[in-house]
Amino acid sequence: MAHTMLGGAYFLMRWRVLVSAPRAVAEISRYEAALEPAGCHVVTQPTVESLTEAELLPIASDVDGVIYGDDQITACVLDAAARLRVICKRGTGTDSIDVDGARSRGIAVCNVLGDLSDPVADSVRGYILLFARQLDRMSAKMNAGFWRRRPLVLLSECTLSIAGLGRIGTAVAGRAAAFGMRTPATTPGSEPSCDEVSVPGIEIVPRVERAAIS
Repeated sequence: MAHTMLGGAYFLMRWRVLVSAPRAVAEISRYEAALEPAGCHVVTQPTVESLTEAELLPIASDVDGVIYGDDQITACVLDAAARLRVICKRGTGTDSIDVDGARSRGIAVCNVLGDLSDPVADSVRGYILLFARQLDRMSAKMNAGFWRRRPLVLLSECTLSIAGLGRIGTAVAGRAAAFGMRTPATTPGSEPSCDEVSVPGIEIVPRVERAAIS
C-alpha cells in the first residue's frame, strides 16, 4: 500500500503511525514493509529538519505513534494527541520531547541507539582532515589566485585521545585507524566491549593515563 500525506486518503487499519524524521521519510518503503503487516497505516509529514509545535498541533490528534527526528513534541502537542501511545526517536537524544509529560500520560518514549554514530563519526573525520591539512584555507588562497606552502600535519604521526569510547567514539577510532593515528581511549564502563577492542589501533588506558596523554 502506498503511503499518504496527512489529510489524504484514509485506509481502515488499526494504528496510524506518523513518520516525520527526514532520513526515515527518504526510505519510507522500509517502514511501510515493516509496519503495515502489523496493522499500522504509515503517514508522512515531510520536513526539511523538524516539525514545530505549531505544525504538529493540527495533526497530533490523528496518530497513534510517531517516528520523529527532532520534532518539538511539547506538553501542548501531547494534550492534543489523545490517541498517541508511543514516540520513537530516530536517533539518540530525546531533548525535544516532554519525556516526563509523555510518560505521565502513559505514552512510551524510546530511541534508536547508534543510529547516527556513523554520520557523526564521518563529520569528525572531516574536521580532522580540515584541521590537519588546512583544506579550507588552501582552497580560499587558490581561489584568490595565489599559492603559498603551509606547514601541515601528518596524521600518522598524531594521537587522537578519546574520552568515553562509546558507539560514536568507537566509530571515530576506526576512521582514525585508517589514517594510521594512535588512539588511546577510556571506556564508559570498567571493561571494554568486544566492538571496542576489535578496532585496530585502539589502546584502552586508565583515565589517569589518558589525562597525562592529553
